Amino acid sequence: MRDSNGQFLKGHSGNPNGRPKGAKNKTPRDIKKLLIEFVSGKIDNIEAYWDAMPEEKKIIELAKYLKFVVPAKIENENKNSGEVSVKIKYIKKDNSSENVED
Repeated sequence: MRDSNGQFLKGHSGNPNGRPKGAKNKTPRDIKKLLIEFVSGKIDNIEAYWDAMPEEKKIIELAKYLKFVVPAKIENENKNSGEVSVKIKYIKKDNSSENVED
């Protein structure tokens, strides 16, 4: 059932049976498969690139990608914004520090 604007009324949808339980979204599965194939063919190059990277850059790169594997705890005033701020304090070998924000 739809309202006068053509939107579904609360509790009604165009697919009343919904997605079957346990059904997986095909797109992420396909993308994951492509990424695994891509990376596994280039793992030696990736390791060499990582080894040659300066330590400061490694920290920055790790911070960028951690948000994809570690759930973020959002504690801000606007919880609906969907934005997460990451702050990293990198301690250099000489005990000086540098703040890195993403």
